Amino acid sequence: RQRNAVGPLLAAASVAWFIGEWDNPAVGRADVFVLGLILYAACAPLVGWAMLAYPSGRLTSWAERVVVSVAMAGSLLVLGLLPTLFFDPVARGCLQCPENPLLLLDEPALYDDLNQVGVQLGLMWSLLLIAVAGWGLARSTETRRRVVAPVVAAGCTYLSLVAAMYGASLDRGFVGSGGLERLLWLGQAAALVALAAAVAWGLLRVHRARSSLARLVVELGESAPMGRLREALAGALA
Repeated sequence: RQRNAVGPLLAAASVAWFIGEWDNPAVGRADVFVLGLILYAACAPLVGWAMLAYPSGRLTSWAERVVVSVAMAGSLLVLGLLPTLFFDPVARGCLQCPENPLLLLDEPALYDDLNQVGVQLGLMWSLLLIAVAGWGLARSTETRRRVVAPVVAAGCTYLSLVAAMYGASLDRGFVGSGGLERLLWLGQAAALVALAAAVAWGLLRVHRARSSLARLVVELGESAPMGRLREALAGALA
């Protein structure tokens, strides 16, 4: 929809989901490789932002703005850009990896510390996104709750799995790729499919409501029910 940020945010999240696979030796290009290093954790905060902004496209409270800002900074800066500046993949044993064009200085200890802080922040902001979304849903009107509940449920499920991934990574200080992480990744993929379905269902509901309203206008134009306009509108729009 024009002037609505939800669509671009979801599109950016879908791109970020695939960019997360680029930080591996098989990409073969330094620019693609470094994009994977910087943006591999960007999908979750974008999904959280879209979930909180749905359906108007705007964040409506200071709590939403703060937690989205923390999530974006934690993923793009603390987990993404800053560690990349101090990461030499060849020196760390990845002989097939492309060079890191953003490398300032090979500092393994600083790189590990930044990743450790980023994982801790990731657990924090993913849980905060869930809490803010749940609080907003609880305070919503019944009508708005019917509209946003499917999107919030799917988004919070995805973010719960993201939080579990960060929680499982606290001891080692970085996001691994073992059997548990693989299962969590598959669960996240399923939750994102559910989120897409929830957004599509919301668009379908709007289309059906507009069609019902158009039919109602025609019916009222032919024989307007005296004193029953409210009931006719309620019936058409559910």
